[in-house]
Amino acid sequence: MSADGSAGADDGGGAEDRRELARSQLALYIETLRVTMPRPQYALLMELIRMYVEAGGGRVEITMDGEERELFTREVQKELLTLLGLLGALEPGHEDRGDLVVAELGDGEHVKGAMSLVPVAKAENPEELLRMREQLDTAAGQRRADTAEVEAIARASGMLPAAREPEPEPEPEPDPEPDGGADGGGQA
Repeated sequence: MSADGSAGADDGGGAEDRRELARSQLALYIETLRVTMPRPQYALLMELIRMYVEAGGGRVEITMDGEERELFTREVQKELLTLLGLLGALEPGHEDRGDLVVAELGDGEHVKGAMSLVPVAKAENPEELLRMREQLDTAAGQRRADTAEVEAIARASGMLPAAREPEPEPEPEPDPEPDGGADGGGQA
């Protein structure tokens, strides 16, 4: 207790209370999603969260089949970001991550439909969101360039098959009727 009778920051109980609150918020949010989301989307979302947790957080690359890509709608993506914020709030010292909101950043040259989890003040600042998108776009462009360079080196060293030349488009067949149609609507 502090001198004024309130619980002090150093009492140890406050941090545990905040973690318990974060766990409760996460559990309630997941239960709400379970009840309200279509089952296939919920299952995909929980699988993505499981993969993220098993990987220890950070950047996780996933490959989705056609059905999974269909299920991974913008709404599911937003829920994934929200859950990642709530998971982050479980980490000591990061309890504020549970207060983050999903912000739409828009399209850049390399990034399409970018979203991010940000504090409310940033979400309400268009200039800040533009700056964030530009940073994401620059990083995505650099990743693409780096990947292309690594693949080129791997091909040159024989580790990957040589890139195939794209096959030429077939020439369009000439229209057998000079007037453009069989309805007799050509000029007389």
